[in-house]
Amino acid sequence: MSVPGDLLNRTVLRQLAGNKAFQRGERVFADGRVHQLRFGPDRAVARVQGASRAYRVKIWRSRGDLQFTCECPVGREHVLCKHGVAVGLAWLREQDSPQQSGEASEEDEAVLESVAEAHSHGGTSHGQSTAQETAEPAVAPAELRAYVQSLDKKRLLSLALEAIDYDEILRRRLMLETIGAPQGRLLGEAELKVYRQLLREAIEVNDFVDYDAMPDYVQGIEEALRPLEALLESGQAAAVIELCELALLELERASAATDSSDGSLNGIYDELQRLHHAACLDARPDPAALAARLLEYELEGGLGIFNNAVNTYADVLGPRGLAAYGQLLQDAWNRLPPLRPAKIESDTATSPPLPSRSKSKREAEDNSLDYRRFQLTALVERFAQNSGADVDTRVAIRARDLSSPQDFTAIVQLYRDAGRYESALEWAQTGLSHFPEAQDSSGLREQLIELNTLLGRHEAVATLVWEEFVTRPDAALFRRLKTSVTGEAWALWRERALAHVRQSLADPGKSRARDASALVEILLADGDAAGAFAAAKTGGCRIDLWLEIAANRENGHPAEALEIYRQQLDVMVARGDSRSYQQAAGLLRKIRHLYHRLNRGTEFGAYRETVRATHRHRRGWVKLLDALTRI
Repeated sequence: MSVPGDLLNRTVLRQLAGNKAFQRGERVFADGRVHQLRFGPDRAVARVQGASRAYRVKIWRSRGDLQFTCECPVGREHVLCKHGVAVGLAWLREQDSPQQSGEASEEDEAVLESVAEAHSHGGTSHGQSTAQETAEPAVAPAELRAYVQSLDKKRLLSLALEAIDYDEILRRRLMLETIGAPQGRLLGEAELKVYRQLLREAIEVNDFVDYDAMPDYVQGIEEALRPLEALLESGQAAAVIELCELALLELERASAATDSSDGSLNGIYDELQRLHHAACLDARPDPAALAARLLEYELEGGLGIFNNAVNTYADVLGPRGLAAYGQLLQDAWNRLPPLRPAKIESDTATSPPLPSRSKSKREAEDNSLDYRRFQLTALVERFAQNSGADVDTRVAIRARDLSSPQDFTAIVQLYRDAGRYESALEWAQTGLSHFPEAQDSSGLREQLIELNTLLGRHEAVATLVWEEFVTRPDAALFRRLKTSVTGEAWALWRERALAHVRQSLADPGKSRARDASALVEILLADGDAAGAFAAAKTGGCRIDLWLEIAANRENGHPAEALEIYRQQLDVMVARGDSRSYQQAAGLLRKIRHLYHRLNRGTEFGAYRETVRATHRHRRGWVKLLDALTRI
């Protein structure tokens, strides 16, 4: 009786593979991806088309148990994979038709056994056999090798030819070796057609290639590309150009379905582009036609294929090709619609002028993310730099897209680098006028502040810093405001700044914080320790500011400093992490020091025990506290 009749059924397959793999195997089977199924009374071998390549699968009976193997990464871990499930389902389908064309003869069974065992990576059993019994092959590898070596040439040839019929990996490898050994002859169109198909088969994917499957996928591609070097050496450079471009385009299509996060495909990209360039040097294709293809690859390819081609292929393109490349690039650039800010006042005569056409905000956002637009802009900028274009030409390129504050910031930087501060200032002001509320326009304000500082316009700097301070009052901007205002005017600006922060605290709807941290930090930065202490007592503040206040009061008011440190130690311990415990331990040393300064040293022991009892549920803190024998 055959295996499907007494040992293999759908329930067994589901138990061995698990629900998820079983369901995937059902889809593989339903999609018709099981090919060249050959089966005998107690074994079956088939080729299953996987995501990146075809896998050989074998299922067989050994010592009363079911075993299986597959060349995929999951199958190599001795787990029934989706490919094995698909073959099992295909075998079950045949059990009601025992004499169908797929059934193997007695001689076929010997071939199946020999080839399967020769390629086997191990199997997994289903039943009560031990692990040692399961792992032990029916025939020892040394015996099998000796048997194969004893066969005559005719028998070996017969086995090899038969294996080619159902072993896809062996078939592809032999075909690639045949193509890669031209021995001075040129391949005809029929052979090149076969090679094109082999390249596609090696690269295309039918399912997602995950991280674990990438080594097999990459190895298959490398084997498929190996003949290219021999073709180039044999004088078929034109064919190599075509095949390299074909492979790169197929890789582009497959990239979305592969996890190449380990960079394993980068070497393949580099090798294909190296061969392509070498083949172009040999074949000398039409420069204008090559320039057109290279530009299109740069604009459309998401993998950076042929990046910087105008420089890499300059020795191939020559003056004619470079001129054609430049003209094609300019034509594409001229067709690119300008993007403007979403809202521009129609009666505003800004300087510098903005492009004449605009799009809606939605269109601007969509186009700003467009890869082709990004690539085209980068190529035009690079071409301009290579040709020694002046800053105004480069600004005109950048000004094609003014849909975000960053676009204006880039132009400002170009003029700043060129030392043209007035032009940079104009662009920064124009950009800020169109994006006054945008959160990401702070870069433009920063540029304006620096430019006005360079130009010695202190009043303008103070105004700009104040605008920033109003939106996010903090100590850094307070100090910057102080340095931008000279003389007696600072007193007025100071009161204005403090009044603004206090007003924000008084209005919960406008306050950006739950306490007075901003005011306390500003007062500390201004050197007003007493004012900072008063503000902290009234509105509260961050723990780091409390510690700074306490440090300022240690000399003149040690009792107040002690009380602050005691309160903040409890806050630190309550955080419950090891770093806070270490900080609390350091604070405990300061507390002990202050107790002794205040001639209250005898009280410290009782305080320490109070701290231990209060936080006794925090084992990490108690353990650290007990270890601090010197405190």
